[in-house]
Parts: sequence; C-alpha cells; structure tokens
Amino acid sequence: MLGIATYSWCQYKHRYPLFAQAIAQAKAEMIPKLIEPALLRSALGYDYEEVDTFKSSGEVIVHKRYMRPEVKAQLAALARYDPEYRKSQAAAAGLGARIGLAFTMSRSSLPPVQITEHGQEQEFAEGQVEGQQVEDEK
Repeated sequence: MLGIATYSWCQYKHRYPLFAQAIAQAKAEMIPKLIEPALLRSALGYDYEEVDTFKSSGEVIVHKRYMRPEVKAQLAALARYDPEYRKSQAAAAGLGARIGLAFTMSRSSLPPVQITEHGQEQEFAEGQVEGQQVEDEK
C-alpha cells in the first residue's frame, strides 16, 4: 500500500521511536472509532438484507432480516457510556473482593422454563416435566 517492504517498515519503527509512538497512538485513537458504531449497532439491534441467488434460474431473492440486540453488547455499552453503571460495577466488585464472596445464583432457585417454538419463555406448571403437556383437572 505504501510501496515499501515490511522489513523496511519495521526497521524504520525501530530506528525512530517517535515514529513508532505516533503509529501506536494513531491505532489507539482509531480502534474505538471503528468499534463504537458496531458495538452500538449490536446493542440496539438492526435490520439487514440477505440475498439468495439461484444459478440455475438466475432468480435473486432478497430476505429482510432483523438481528436482535445482544445482551453482552448492551452491557459493554453501559460500561462505556454510563458513569453510574461503572460506579455500581466498581462498588460491587470491591465488595466481593473485600468479603471474598462470589455473587452467584443457583439454578435451582429459578423457576423452570422452556422455550416455545416462537422463542418465548414459558414457565412449567407445578409437577410438570419438560416436554409433558399439563392435563386439565376436572
């Protein structure tokens, strides 16, 4: 791209520390500018198009799809943009470190759920086992 060999580029960085420092600083400033829009897009969800092309018939089908928001991206965005969230996380981490507690929730304390075919959660009725239908009491 620049018309010089990789070896020459590396030698120049080693020979001139200010040049290497300028490159490192430019990378450090550029990466967040590239990542932040992608992070927000993932955190909020977005629409996109998927194209299927059939070679035999030449038919092109465009499917409009929706990418659901990702929880991990939302947490990362909160940590990045919300000072109150950062303070609460720092306080929780400090408390856990001082006391030596691990904040976990046992799975047995949660009500059992199953995911329906439409992606919705449905709680089991008392005494119901996964995959069983609840019989009406008469």
